[in-house]
Amino acid sequence: QDCVVRETFRLWPVAAMGPTVRTPEADVDIGGGMTLPKGCYISLNFFSSFRSGIKDPDCFIPERWSDPSNPDAAALQMMNIPFGSGKRVCVGQNLAFAEVRMVIATLVQRFDFELSHPEVTDFFLTMKPRGAKLRVALRS
Repeated sequence: QDCVVRETFRLWPVAAMGPTVRTPEADVDIGGGMTLPKGCYISLNFFSSFRSGIKDPDCFIPERWSDPSNPDAAALQMMNIPFGSGKRVCVGQNLAFAEVRMVIATLVQRFDFELSHPEVTDFFLTMKPRGAKLRVALRS
């Protein structure tokens, strides 16, 4: 079911921001005294939206994807778009998922990993971990 891959992409999306989705032709009242002005660019912030509306959003819990009775199931389906959706979906999405599964399986089979120093995230167009130190040992 790709639970580990889906949870990884939820926490660390391929891109921090989605492409420009819309440019309104007129001012749009979105409530709460806020207005989107005519001609502005509207994008989806993946980092924030993939953490909204679910329990423990900053925790890595792959099992949340496999339980259909999970109260977060509907929200998870809405955020399962790490490669976009609709007519602008990434054409390489299936290849990327296949590669990720193969790499993870190979690495976990051959090596043991230990995080010795946590990372700090640079947040711009992509999310780049910086400063992490990982101890890797060949499995016997």
